[in-house]
Amino acid sequence: MMLYYTLTSFFKPTMKKFPSEFEDLLNANGKRILNSKQYPSNFTKKGAIPIEVVNNIIDQDVAAKCIAILDKTVYAKLKPISSKINPNELWGMKKNYTERLSKNLRMKTMEIGGPKSRSYEAAQACGLIQMLNSESLRKFGEVVASTRFGTAENNQVICYESGDYVSPHNDHHPENENVKNGFFDIHLMFSNRHVEHQLLVHEQNGYLNQCYNISQPAAMAIYKLPFWHYTTPLIAKPGKEKMARRWLLLRSFELSK
Repeated sequence: MMLYYTLTSFFKPTMKKFPSEFEDLLNANGKRILNSKQYPSNFTKKGAIPIEVVNNIIDQDVAAKCIAILDKTVYAKLKPISSKINPNELWGMKKNYTERLSKNLRMKTMEIGGPKSRSYEAAQACGLIQMLNSESLRKFGEVVASTRFGTAENNQVICYESGDYVSPHNDHHPENENVKNGFFDIHLMFSNRHVEHQLLVHEQNGYLNQCYNISQPAAMAIYKLPFWHYTTPLIAKPGKEKMARRWLLLRSFELSK
């Protein structure tokens, strides 16, 4: 009998796909937040930028299983995107202190398209679509934001590797009728053990000086955009530059009507 318990505790079952409900990833603290009537966040603080990063909601071993699924089923489907600094933004200046920097970035990503797209098929096969579409994911975001979300807008997968980043930007889309007055983002984030750190920096009282450590094994960020923010370059642990990855699973919602 002792041998049986030893073996079963050693050979823990693997998670081959994401659960259909986000709630099934949560630990006790995460479920407590999900089932609470109100969560004290920046969304309820007068004058605060509407963003909240929530840690300690998914256990580290569960986060490792989620990363393994993404590495195995999604990573090969990602496309690298980058936008370098235009040299003309420097040498095209005619007056001192008139510099302007357009949004630039480097990362790998996959927009999850319609049901007939390859990206949708890959995301559905590993359970990612079902989990991102789950009612408990929406509810968790609504509890933290202390408001109801509107129609789901889109899903996206992003992977940051060593040196990847996004420069200051605001995510304002005045040409898009459905989100020109703002929208909500839910970012479910997983960092593997080779990541040293990566920061999310956002504006507060006109300064880009508010920081969150977003390189925890698992965390969630809820935003009401637009506002100015950026993501610092991902720093890998020494000698682990080729293995460090931070995954970001993104779901956007329109404002409630």
